[in-house]
Amino acid sequence: MEGEALSDRPSDRRVSSDLSDNSWRLNEDVAHLHPYKEPEAGIGITNKTNKSPVKLCKYCGAQYDSKEKVCPDCNSPNSRSLNPDTRFSLTPRNVTSQSNKKVEECWNIEEDALSGAIKKHPLEMIEVPIVNVSTGEWHKETRCKRCGAAYTKIEGRAATSEEIELAKTGKISPPTQHYVGCGNEA
Repeated sequence: MEGEALSDRPSDRRVSSDLSDNSWRLNEDVAHLHPYKEPEAGIGITNKTNKSPVKLCKYCGAQYDSKEKVCPDCNSPNSRSLNPDTRFSLTPRNVTSQSNKKVEECWNIEEDALSGAIKKHPLEMIEVPIVNVSTGEWHKETRCKRCGAAYTKIEGRAATSEEIELAKTGKISPPTQHYVGCGNEA
């Protein structure tokens, strides 16, 4: 199977994956707690000294430099800009802590029908180009390198006529019908 190995999260920041950590997700380099509200209210304000807007991750609530393309905590590309001296709601760390745990085993497991023993294998993700001939869409699909179980589609766009022809001849894979983790078998 063709494809490139995916890199680990680019962050060097220490991110909690503890479900019991209900402290506020506050990056004190770019923001601070509201001085006139109770800390329990969870209201933050971006620093007046920030030279440029700060990004607020729409997934995990992390605040980070606007030069970053993705959130350094959860790797999400979805964010909104906050100007200096802007109020925003803080997010408790435990709300999205499950996203900070590295998945090390493939979700495509096998269970022995008689003994109930579970067979697992390590997860090494690759990206495989796919083309849906009926819709004319090209994507990259993330799959387990070992078993080929598909996880998700990324980087979608319209397929070129050449890519559609390659897909019709079987040189580019069709999309997987069922993704692991969606209640269906891959």
